Amino acid sequence: MCGIIGYTGRSESLPVLIDGLKALEYRGYDSAGVAAAADGGLVVVKKKGRVAELEKAVAPRGFFSRCGIGHTRWATHGEPSDENSHPHCGGSGRITVVHNGIIENYLALKRELADGGVKFRSETDTEVIAHLVQKYYEGDIHKAVTAALGRLRGSYAVAALCADFSDTVIAASYHSPLIVGLSSDGTYLASDTSALCDRADVLYRMSDGETAILRPTGAEFYLDGKPVVKKAIERSWQYGGAGLGGAESFMLKEINEIPRALKKTADYYDGGFFDSERAAKTFAGVRKIFITGCGTAYHAGMTGRALIERIARIPAETDLASEFRYRKPLLRRDSLCLFISQSGETADTLAVARLSAGAGVRTACITNVPGSALAALCDFTIPTLAGAEIAVASTKAYNCQLLALYRLAFHLAYMRKRLSKSFYKENLSVLSRIPSAASAITENAYRDILPLAEKYKNGRDIYFLGRGLDYYTALEGSLKVKEISYIHCEAFAAGELKHGALALIERGTPVIALLTQGELKEKTLNSLAEAKARGAEIIGVGKTEYIADAGVFDGRLTLPDTPDLFAPLVSVIPAQLLAYYTARARGCDADKPRNLAKSVTVE
Repeated sequence: MCGIIGYTGRSESLPVLIDGLKALEYRGYDSAGVAAAADGGLVVVKKKGRVAELEKAVAPRGFFSRCGIGHTRWATHGEPSDENSHPHCGGSGRITVVHNGIIENYLALKRELADGGVKFRSETDTEVIAHLVQKYYEGDIHKAVTAALGRLRGSYAVAALCADFSDTVIAASYHSPLIVGLSSDGTYLASDTSALCDRADVLYRMSDGETAILRPTGAEFYLDGKPVVKKAIERSWQYGGAGLGGAESFMLKEINEIPRALKKTADYYDGGFFDSERAAKTFAGVRKIFITGCGTAYHAGMTGRALIERIARIPAETDLASEFRYRKPLLRRDSLCLFISQSGETADTLAVARLSAGAGVRTACITNVPGSALAALCDFTIPTLAGAEIAVASTKAYNCQLLALYRLAFHLAYMRKRLSKSFYKENLSVLSRIPSAASAITENAYRDILPLAEKYKNGRDIYFLGRGLDYYTALEGSLKVKEISYIHCEAFAAGELKHGALALIERGTPVIALLTQGELKEKTLNSLAEAKARGAEIIGVGKTEYIADAGVFDGRLTLPDTPDLFAPLVSVIPAQLLAYYTARARGCDADKPRNLAKSVTVE
């Protein structure tokens, strides 16, 4: 989603801003802009398109500045255009703002301002903020921003610049993340720590309702007009190795990093992570678990629900975070709410976390960013050590989320004396072998999967089928194909095929069938026979003995020998690779799929 960068200090600001915007490109955006204090006024440059286009537009301007703000926009109000790009200025042109989030009452405020003679240049909700700050400005930019924010309803991360304070950036946050960074070279602001880790020595996360005054020598934080003493946040290990390193794309690089990410995460858990006093306090006596997430994280949660019920014998439910609040869930004191989010900044998931915390329910999260807003809200954080994930479509983070859910399920079972110590250790030993199984798939991917991608690249539809744990993996595989190749793709529980989905099967329709669960193999094969009889071309993904039937399968992707219970950790990898190579064959940008963003920070 949208990204914010800000800087004030000893160095020239434009290189800092441009580098920061490049670091935020992975979030997804359609335009970019910067504003800098220079020559007694403000210079604003903004362009539809990539940061590279903005960089070209800035180069000839020839101004020097040590203070500025920048933004990458993912369109919400108004189409992608130069005019709708941030920053937006107030009427005098001496105040400008950038903004992440949604202002829900912007139309009423816009009418009020227009009735007062304000002329709007864009279709955005953000321009309303700029004009409100201008309206309340009487020589103190911090007070003006605070007054303007008091009129807003919705979510926001705001950075403001005023020509009268050429070394000062004003920041404010409410239900949208902002990070302040300090170094000997100056003071930084960003909506994501990835833009600051290489520059700032100390990081601070702004809390809801806080404002901050950033100057070259440091930052002051305020809440309700009173100074706040901040505690530095943990510097995430996530961002090391965020470059391509010779790979053809971030998505392929990240799929190939799955074995290493799984091993690193497993090694961390093996160090006694789940044996802490905080873990015991969070999980002791839990009688029901509510799991929420969005997109890929939701699919991980569906597998997690099955594991927790099967292994630990604790009732569990999985909900889309965007729906959870509105079904009025029956939360009790002996419940645990478990949230899954790669970034830890997903707006809908954060909203559920706030609801759960307000209800007095114990909370835990699985996230790739231990210093995230979600981690700060929860009683206990289960980190995944996937490393930087830049491609919009999540891959290695999903596999690590699954690993975290397996470890949690086994830990809960052991706590509840559902497993003997020896059987507990035996299962952890199986998990320790999963990285090598993942390596076997990635090493042979080009040979095994590329021909399928080439064959089906011009297809209209692709379908995934599975039962039990395979169904949840099918959902994730289907999501990967549709979001980066733009081919219509759906996943169905194989047992439901005859209840409607069979009507979609035509001669030549590709069906990706997951068979990793021995107890369901025969039932799945019967469903596949029905699809085969209607002309489907069926690609089996599973163990050799599960996909051996020559009369059913037109192609096979054989998985390494892995116990059925643990198969989801590896069976998703062929689907991820099929999505990638299909997108590549169609000429799609797998790293930056159209209309999508990495970190969804608006509801």
